[in-house]
Amino acid sequence: MSKTKKGPENTGKAVTKYDLKMERRRKEREKEEKARKRMKIGSIAVLVCIAALIVGSIGTSIYRKQKMFHGTYVKIGNHDLTQLEYDYYFNSAANSYISNYSYLLSYMGLDTTKDYDEQIYSGEMTWKDFFDELAVSQIQEVKALKDDAAKTGFTFDEAAEYQTFQENLVQAADGAGVSKAQYYKNLYGEYATEKNVEAFIKDTLLASAYYEKIREDNKPSQEEIDAYYAENKNDYDTVDYRSFTFSSADITEESEEADRTAAVEEFKKSAEEFEERVNEGEDFNALCIEYAADAEAKAEYEDAENDNSLSSGVNYSSANYVYSDWLFDEARTAGETTVITDETNGRCYVLRFEGREKDEETVNESISSTLSGQAAGEYVSGLTESYEVTDVAGELDYLVIQAKEEAEQPPESDTAETENADETGEDAQTDSVESSAE
Repeated sequence: MSKTKKGPENTGKAVTKYDLKMERRRKEREKEEKARKRMKIGSIAVLVCIAALIVGSIGTSIYRKQKMFHGTYVKIGNHDLTQLEYDYYFNSAANSYISNYSYLLSYMGLDTTKDYDEQIYSGEMTWKDFFDELAVSQIQEVKALKDDAAKTGFTFDEAAEYQTFQENLVQAADGAGVSKAQYYKNLYGEYATEKNVEAFIKDTLLASAYYEKIREDNKPSQEEIDAYYAENKNDYDTVDYRSFTFSSADITEESEEADRTAAVEEFKKSAEEFEERVNEGEDFNALCIEYAADAEAKAEYEDAENDNSLSSGVNYSSANYVYSDWLFDEARTAGETTVITDETNGRCYVLRFEGREKDEETVNESISSTLSGQAAGEYVSGLTESYEVTDVAGELDYLVIQAKEEAEQPPESDTAETENADETGEDAQTDSVESSAE
């Protein structure tokens, strides 16, 4: 498979300013959801149905149940968690991840019908280890936020939030065709009931509400928004442009280099002729019809309802990488044209820049959300630093793997001595040592 990055070709679909605003707001909502996903463990967004754990013999079940409700399974900071509480977070973390990445699971090698601890995630880590790490991280954040909320005197309408959660869960259970009681077990583990996980859910709802308050308290000023925009314009502006592609089905990135080069040189002659005629005042779309390679391509440009040479409201990340830098160069002016060759794929493009736009309201909202999210994230990270993990039950193998990896890292003094020794060697050797130290 080629590693060449490819951008989408022009679809010719007309895009209105309203469409652009709605699309930006949709993406912003997705961004906000990801930013606070870790705080939304108990929300309906992660209510997915998974197979219940296999129950062993009656005697084993009784023993496991005793362990589940009594004693400390893991300690996070000053908080002792039973296995019941830990399983709530573990299953929440796993369900959330599986829900978000369901379309990629087969490529990632995860079979949700099999035990997580029998499937490798990466290196020595299994998928259970990975989900354990996610769960512990979420517990640290929830406990830290809950403690900090108590210190600051934060309150919220817990009853209303919990009622909404319950209503959403009932709807999800009905949609899945199972009882409410069974849905709790599917979500949070075989011993989970509405009553015994209520406190855990309320903790996550509190943490989520407090996290939102932190975001609100850290909203940036307009000056900060403007400064951020000035440094990241390409992430927020959109452009309109016309394009025509000279290509051949016989020439692809898999073709011999000599064939691709020869084809591009031939395409370039026609492209430059096309550009010259545009600059002389001829209609761009009419020229597309004239230069189209076949009847099917001509028909696309002859479509009276769609201006198929025009791309509207295109952002930097979705523009074809071959010419995205040219389009988003701030020196561009309306009506400016160019010819750009792509020898990797054996193509040649004629482009006409139409304009660049910034949706002030949507951009400001997006940047404000980004900056407040970053500030809140840094604040939460600071809170969790002191919440150390103690594996009381000895079930968190990922901690052992991490400790092993850290132990295998060379001591700083040894690294420094190596760097000093390499200063007399070649530059490439020195760069290698510095990269290793990093």
